[in-house]
Amino acid sequence: ASLHLASSLARSGASCVLVGEFQKGKAKLTELLRDEPLTAAITTTFYFEPTPMKEIVSFIRERSPATKIVIGGPYPSHLERGELSDALEMILEDIGADVYVIDSQGEAALAQIVTALKSGSSLEDLQSIPNLLIFSGGRSCRTKRLPEDNPINENRVEYSLFDRTALRPFSMMRTAISCPFACSFCSYPVRAGDHRLADVSQVEADLRQLAKIGVEFVYFIDDTFNVPLPRFKELCRMMIKNRFPFRWLSYLRCGNMDFEAVQLAAESGCVGALLGIESGDQEVLQIMNKFASPEKYRKAIRWLEDAGIMTWALFFIGFPGDGETGLANTISLVADTAPSFYSTQIWFYDDSTPIHKRAKEFELQGAGYTWKHKTMTWLQACDNVDRMLREVKSSLYVPQNGFSFETIFYLLGRGISFRYVNDFLETCRDVVVAGLGDNAVDSSKVFSKLRASYAAETGALSYSHT
Repeated sequence: ASLHLASSLARSGASCVLVGEFQKGKAKLTELLRDEPLTAAITTTFYFEPTPMKEIVSFIRERSPATKIVIGGPYPSHLERGELSDALEMILEDIGADVYVIDSQGEAALAQIVTALKSGSSLEDLQSIPNLLIFSGGRSCRTKRLPEDNPINENRVEYSLFDRTALRPFSMMRTAISCPFACSFCSYPVRAGDHRLADVSQVEADLRQLAKIGVEFVYFIDDTFNVPLPRFKELCRMMIKNRFPFRWLSYLRCGNMDFEAVQLAAESGCVGALLGIESGDQEVLQIMNKFASPEKYRKAIRWLEDAGIMTWALFFIGFPGDGETGLANTISLVADTAPSFYSTQIWFYDDSTPIHKRAKEFELQGAGYTWKHKTMTWLQACDNVDRMLREVKSSLYVPQNGFSFETIFYLLGRGISFRYVNDFLETCRDVVVAGLGDNAVDSSKVFSKLRASYAAETGALSYSHT
């Protein structure tokens, strides 16, 4: 997100500096704030509640009171569409920023804000810019609603603007906006609008830049990289033709794969596939509107693994219709297909997703991670997640937070062996399973195992460097 925003600002004549992670980048941010920058923009891609934003705003205010703070991204626009829309102004005012961009994109609005402030405009002068909520002098102002539609081919990352070392060994790339499907647990297509695709020629030009920089792994962050399938095959053939030195990973939709596509992906350098399986139960998948089946999953996972592409299957427990049978079918699917890695967590009930319209049908109550419906409660879902962690032996557990699938490839790019990463994950999995139900874990055995694995790794590194 920050690479796209910085590129957009550069095209508008502004300059900016990126602070990729707030907690780890506090020293850098403190140094930047000493110069009292004109604006500070905060993205909200993974924020579901206000606390992180309030912390960042407070941090900036203490060090540079005159800096105008702009917040955009999914959080404000998501809030506007949800059941708390009536409280939107109160919630955002409490966060404490000066301006909020309420749009699923927002690049154009941010560029207009910065351009206006650079010319000496006040906050009150920003009222001609659409999609804003402005707080100034104890008053608020909503500007006209005019959804942005920034053409994807014209809104690319200008990689030459950034330090090459920050882009290596692992870089992300977007080749599409939104998703053409309408899964009932997902609000992304609603937030992002129509599915839009970058031209293959533009993707090729961007990949050539990354190859020249020396990137080792490219992560295509499209929600459905292999949709439509003919374009996906064209992208793979383009990468094969260029003989790019990097390897790549992406989300792939199993229900939209065939054998030829898997073979092309492997030949073009694909080493990892993130698979949103969600459930191994046909009835639950139908309620999810997934247009997939356990049999399609079994076939696609086998194709991918046989082609040397590591798979990471993602599941969540507790969706309406899920129950003991659903859980058993999900565990059976993992056991039968043996993806390289998997993760599981309880379902998050978001009232802006399509399933909310069927709340009465499923007797849905609650929100977020605390809910109940006809076939399960969130507490039962927690127990079922634990059960899945205990019973799944065929695949290696990887959490979705803190250490995810892409982390593996980032570490590989840093010169760490897959054997060491695998040993680490196996040890951590064993610790998680051993600690379920608040059981005591023998930490001395854990650290002894990790130390032995580390010693073997550093010895191998020393030998290879010699």
